[in-house]
Amino acid sequence: MSITAPSIIRIARLSHEGMDVAAALRDGGVTDIYAIPAKAVPLYGMVTLGRIERLMAKSAIVDIGSAGQAWLAPTPGDMAAGDTLKLRVVAEAAPGKLPRILRAEDDAQETRPALTVLERALEDHPGAIILESPSEEDETAIENALREISTPYAPLPEGGSLMIEPTSALVAVDVNAGSMRGLNAVNAAAVKALARHMRWRQLCGLIVMDCAGSITNAANRASLLDLLKSTFADDPAGVHVHGLSKLGLAEITRTRRGWSWHEARHL
Repeated sequence: MSITAPSIIRIARLSHEGMDVAAALRDGGVTDIYAIPAKAVPLYGMVTLGRIERLMAKSAIVDIGSAGQAWLAPTPGDMAAGDTLKLRVVAEAAPGKLPRILRAEDDAQETRPALTVLERALEDHPGAIILESPSEEDETAIENALREISTPYAPLPEGGSLMIEPTSALVAVDVNAGSMRGLNAVNAAAVKALARHMRWRQLCGLIVMDCAGSITNAANRASLLDLLKSTFADDPAGVHVHGLSKLGLAEITRTRRGWSWHEARHL
């Protein structure tokens, strides 16, 4: 019995619309896209010292120097206002919010700068090959992916589509069947496309997908939930499927780390 070796991830770095971008590729296709806005100072991955300014029940506001304030949650039990801690930034600030930090591991180096866009990609794909000069096939795959995420519209087979629209509260995803037949087939194609776009667009936080049909049949609901969980299982950011509402809304959360593609384009 022959065993197929896992394909090797390749990472290409490029400039796009003034952003510093890295794309991870496998088997001729793009798996992940990472972006750092041209005018923003990245913080994700930085290890720094911070001083607790305000202590609350389960969180704290921390001064992290020139980077400003950050939100620490949960808080260690052995701390008080004014204490200095070694901290790691685990999420860039969302619009109107502070970056999120955690207490750094004891063996973490004293300080380190934020991760570069290549380091972000390598964090998810350790051992990947950095491409000095991407092939024509890779360049075409990257160009096609970047073109696809430049609008809210994401195509499905037979004229179907997703409309992916980030808001301040959540990411709304609407499934349009087009001429596709069979609600189960439509929703299966939508889940596969959403998994791809979550990683291309770096969608994070609460993601709500309005599935095709009302999905009242218990077997169909269970099958769709199983498909959601299995499809998102290998996402390096970490995805949790919370369930399906009575109205057929799939409720999903994806861990925030860097900026989403939408945020990076508009910062």
